[in-house]
Amino acid sequence: MRLALEVDALDEVAERIRGFMDVKSPQGFLDKVKMLPMLAEMGKFFPKTVATGPCKEVIKRDNFSLLDFPILKCWPKDGGRFITLPCVITRDPKTGKRNVGMYRLQVYDGRTAGMHWQRQKVAAEHYRDHMRAAFAESGETGVPARPAGRSAAATAVDIMARSSGGAMLAPATAPPDEWK
Repeated sequence: MRLALEVDALDEVAERIRGFMDVKSPQGFLDKVKMLPMLAEMGKFFPKTVATGPCKEVIKRDNFSLLDFPILKCWPKDGGRFITLPCVITRDPKTGKRNVGMYRLQVYDGRTAGMHWQRQKVAAEHYRDHMRAAFAESGETGVPARPAGRSAAATAVDIMARSSGGAMLAPATAPPDEWK
């Protein structure tokens, strides 16, 4: 860990964090000038985009398979193998703001995985916003009327399930046959 953080002792990291937390508001021009080294160090905190690096030394493009990785089935009654702590990066379609979350990924086969997230998570809302935008672009209007004999709650749950929690059905999503 010390090697990765480029320090001799982990306490150095704690001291740097404390230094940023104890910053007082500058009172004059000289105080502002004295803060420049600290601001330069803060600039190093943000992620960098690089063209090359060790992580890009082995990139499988052909014959790629998730099954080549040691992905575990963690619990006896799990539905399969899961990537349990991935960094999933999403971007808000409205603002472009990035979100990094850890959402369990279930491996279905060598090329397919499913995202497991709760409705209230930021990435789930990004997905719903993408769905809403696609719905708006499609020109479709509204949701199907509630069928006779079916409760409003059951209909709402069905719509949420089929639209990934959104308030509108995804484009090209037809009502089930029993609604016709």
